[in-house]
Amino acid sequence: MAEEILIESASGERISALVNQPDEVVSEGGGKTLVLMIHGYPGQKNSHNDFFGDLEALLAESGFHTVRFDFRGCGQSDGQSEQFTLHSACEDFKNMLLWAKTQGYERFGYIAEGFGASLALLNLTPETDFLVLAWPILDPLNVFEFYFVKDVKPSGAAPSQGQKISQSFVDSLKATDYSKALASVDVPMLILHGVKDERVPIDQLELIRKHFKGPRAEITTFEDGGHGLTALAHRKMVFHHVKGFVLRYARPPQKAAKRA
Repeated sequence: MAEEILIESASGERISALVNQPDEVVSEGGGKTLVLMIHGYPGQKNSHNDFFGDLEALLAESGFHTVRFDFRGCGQSDGQSEQFTLHSACEDFKNMLLWAKTQGYERFGYIAEGFGASLALLNLTPETDFLVLAWPILDPLNVFEFYFVKDVKPSGAAPSQGQKISQSFVDSLKATDYSKALASVDVPMLILHGVKDERVPIDQLELIRKHFKGPRAEITTFEDGGHGLTALAHRKMVFHHVKGFVLRYARPPQKAAKRA
């Protein structure tokens, strides 16, 4: 059963997270592994019909510890949506990693969806073992221009999506070189995407083919899949691929003493 926790940022705002700690620990040499689940924008930790919640339960069966959290300005975390920026999201990511290390976790895997993929790429650490990217946004400005940027006003309102973004968020997207981040990935990566995704076009994957230089990239596309791959048949295949990939590239599971 996942436990809800609140992690305080440097500004005093709280990040809402759900931590699942099964009795088995994925480890090697005593170092625990944690799988971080990173939602997109707009979004939250239970977006896309609780995609991360289902993965959390599936991975727990194999002894994986997981955490899913809301960035500030999203879901149950403090802040307003118009305060969400690339800088604040990266700060939240780093806060989650710092918290994880205080809990004894030494290795990490990332499972990210949508814009969370870009955030994962920007926050790789030497302790990261693998990446799973679902319907990844790898060129955020190009994608967000269609949905948000064309409607950005001085107030930050984006009425077409019922969401608010700040001009500073837009500016930070323009100033960040995501291709460089992608080229620096040196861990195995699994990508899952629907060909009929109208929100995050499949041509985002061309950036992987162009810039990724890591040891392995497994790309699985679904010909009739839409955004979020919400169809039951798609989800079953997604979960099958994710579990198999994580088992191959995470530290091998070993028994740990049951908690009191």
